Amino acid sequence: MLNSKGNSIRKLPALVANQIAAGEVVQRPANAVKELVENAIDAESTRIQIFIQDAGKTKITVRDNGKGMTPEDARLCFERHATSKITDASDLMTLTTKGFRGEALASMAAVAKIELLTSNETQGTGTRLELEDGIIITDAPVSCEKGTQITLKHLFYNVPARRNFLKSDSVEFRHILEETERLALAHPEIEFKLTQGTEELLRWPAGNEITRIKQVLGVQLDTQLLPIEEFTPYISIKGFIGLPQFALKNRKDQYLFINKRFVRYPYLHHAILQAYESLIPETHQPRYVLFLTLESQHVDVNIHPTKTEVKLDDERTAYHLIQSMVKRALGKANAGPSLDFNAEMGFMDLPARGQNPPPQPGIQYNAHYHPEYNPKPEASWEKLFSEAPQVALEEQALLDLPNDHEGPCLTYAKRYLVYPSLHGIMILDLRRARERIVYEHFLLKTVAQSYPAQELLFPESFELNAAAAQWMRDWQSNLLHFGIRIEPFGGSHFILYALPSGIELKDAKNWIENLRETCLLNNDLGVNDVRINLAQALALNTTWEEHWVQNESNWKHIRKELAACENPNFSPRGKPIQMCLKDADIRNFFKS
Repeated sequence: MLNSKGNSIRKLPALVANQIAAGEVVQRPANAVKELVENAIDAESTRIQIFIQDAGKTKITVRDNGKGMTPEDARLCFERHATSKITDASDLMTLTTKGFRGEALASMAAVAKIELLTSNETQGTGTRLELEDGIIITDAPVSCEKGTQITLKHLFYNVPARRNFLKSDSVEFRHILEETERLALAHPEIEFKLTQGTEELLRWPAGNEITRIKQVLGVQLDTQLLPIEEFTPYISIKGFIGLPQFALKNRKDQYLFINKRFVRYPYLHHAILQAYESLIPETHQPRYVLFLTLESQHVDVNIHPTKTEVKLDDERTAYHLIQSMVKRALGKANAGPSLDFNAEMGFMDLPARGQNPPPQPGIQYNAHYHPEYNPKPEASWEKLFSEAPQVALEEQALLDLPNDHEGPCLTYAKRYLVYPSLHGIMILDLRRARERIVYEHFLLKTVAQSYPAQELLFPESFELNAAAAQWMRDWQSNLLHFGIRIEPFGGSHFILYALPSGIELKDAKNWIENLRETCLLNNDLGVNDVRINLAQALALNTTWEEHWVQNESNWKHIRKELAACENPNFSPRGKPIQMCLKDADIRNFFKS
């Protein structure tokens, strides 16, 4: 479209430009919280308070005790590209602050109503500003404490299309919580407080990295993490990595910081993942909280508006160093392959760039090796079980396994039942069988009605981390329908009062964590999904006592119940419950 002068190119008004920019910087309430908290951190605050109403859609307030601003700075900070962090482009290579572009406040002022209270004096007058559509409508002196308080009201009120794309309150608040956790982990020296409505959800006092990790991730991880601390001339790494046996099915407990800035760096994440190769299943992810420190000239933070993506000038070196460091920590804790750390080259001895590379290792061989000496191992029951042909899953599903023959039975390893059948020798995993029975029983009971609850004689109390606590509050009503009554007991503490009738849990806290982990894999759960996830979590965490196997009546009951299941061959996780060593396969194995 041509304008009155016949030109097709025109300069956008400042308000329109800021509204467009807001789509890059402030995509949801969590982004606004992140930008405001980062400004508070840059202001050298030691205490930051966050107040949320309606998951940030109605109101967001961030209050700090930092340096504050003069009246002139307060008015100027809402101008586009107005910043105190840099003066020219060369400063980008020596950044020590979170913000530097001067875009966030201008973008937020264009899509929200803003109130600013600030003072740079311990005692005296501060400044109060009110803005609407990016224009200052109130500018007056006010009496306030040193620091800054910014309130955003009705985010995206003038951009209804963007507001309509926001998710539910529970989802949006979860994003706010995640951003708060990341910033709190990077700055344990700062006290953080988060309040939603009138309820204080978290208060993390200032401390060190260890205490902050316990506060954010949960104290139950105290025995599930390994410390790591390594230094090289190029990069240093410090933090904690998870033991392989505690890996998760999602990436919720993965935090990577570069110079105290949370980043998403798939290339470096792959380096960490490779260090866990063969230690965890391919479907699982390791936990880690790692702080990388480099000279600022080696890091480019100016490649994305949200500043969560960075670029290193020597990625390959960083990749191999991080991978080696994580492997070293796992090996020292006997969680990984055995390594000779005394023979391993020290990281401090790595040559600086431009120097001669380290000498290449020589070829080692066994002088006593004789090619004709190759003794055959004797056959054994272990070899029988390892080399016997496995029954295909499709074929196995057709077998009438549980009750096809009543014969003598014996137990193995306090978990497996071994008995003859018409097809050969049957091996039944009693633990997985019980999981299948509990799973299907729960689903059957909850098809048309609520599951009957059984009040606990001694209610069990437990504490969850902030994210899990918020998730539990959202799920309370769903759990009650299925016979599970859990009520909050202040902050992140909860009490379990009732369980589904006939269900005993090994550990209520771990069950909650497993249930949450399973449900987070599906963002939008229907009623049927809720039933299935609850049934899986209950089945996997039902009390199992090894001495049950020694009681003949118990395993007879399990075989009977399993035979009545819709799918007796696989556990709720898809693992095989039973296998058959066919008679023909056994005879072929022992043929001379």
